[in-house]
Amino acid sequence: MKRFHFDVVVFDLDGTLVATERTWPDAGRAASLRFLAEPGATRFDIPSADGWLEMIGLPLPKAFAAAFPELDEGARARLIELCEEEQNKLLGRGRAQVLPGVEQALDELRADGVQMGVASNCGRDYLGAMMDGLGLDSWISEARCLATPGVRNKADMIEDLLLSFGTRSAGVVGDRQSDRDAAWNNGLPFVHVPRGYGLEGSVRAEAVRDGGDQLPDLLQRRTGALDASLARAAGAPIEVTGRPKSGVS
Repeated sequence: MKRFHFDVVVFDLDGTLVATERTWPDAGRAASLRFLAEPGATRFDIPSADGWLEMIGLPLPKAFAAAFPELDEGARARLIELCEEEQNKLLGRGRAQVLPGVEQALDELRADGVQMGVASNCGRDYLGAMMDGLGLDSWISEARCLATPGVRNKADMIEDLLLSFGTRSAGVVGDRQSDRDAAWNNGLPFVHVPRGYGLEGSVRAEAVRDGGDQLPDLLQRRTGALDASLARAAGAPIEVTGRPKSGVS
């Protein structure tokens, strides 16, 4: 018997599946030094490692506008380009890795027939490097990013994934409030990962998990609660309510 009442789980990428702290701060610092060495470059203070980590999970133009207000749009675009180049160098050297417990959780979900997707505010090249280079495509069958046609934000990504999977029986896992908002905008429950890079403290969510290996237990707990509720109903008529777009699952 299937252990979970979900057909699909959608994951954020950085800070949820991938240990981005292994690459992004170093890439950002190397890119900043390259930028500052270019002729006529506007000076700025290079962020600390925590400062770079705060940017993870946000669309880079938005994150860089907040972090580097002294740079004009063209300069920020150049810095982003250099950061992505340095990030790709580190990825090519094998610096990236998935977070502890993630592979175990993905194995368990796949064994129980749960389909999995990724929704990330990253670019196409980075998404491809994570899916292929880290082997995430062994578990994740559909992935969306800001370069996906027709996508404006993460809520759009999740909506597109639901259409591709052909179900509304889904949950979303991520580390930022923006991940939660994207889930709730689609009428889906959200599991918060507080060890991520959002640094936002407590985020309202249907569940919280600190490690990847906790996720299957959380989903199974929901299955048990639903089964117990149905058993208590003992054949009585049941009215299903919920947030708009939530479906009946």
